[in-house]
Amino acid sequence: MFTNTLGETIQVRVGASEDVTSELLKQVLDNHQVAADILSRHVHADPSEIALPEETRGDLGKLPNGGSGGSDGVVDVDGLGIWIDPIGEIG
Repeated sequence: MFTNTLGETIQVRVGASEDVTSELLKQVLDNHQVAADILSRHVHADPSEIALPEETRGDLGKLPNGGSGGSDGVVDVDGLGIWIDPIGEIG
């Protein structure tokens, strides 16, 4: 649960669609629609289409059951979740 600066309490979660997630994030982000849309787009992005810097791809092989030695940037995402926390940057 998260309480925004407007006093609203929101259960933060990834929705079934980009639009649902964006609406939840908009509440957390005090109605900042553009920021909510950008974050939602990234949350719902196809992991195979995410471009990673070379140094990041090299680190992927260090993840448990992750990547194929880090050489091609592929990560087994079945049990992996990533959350981008914008709250400290805008609040």
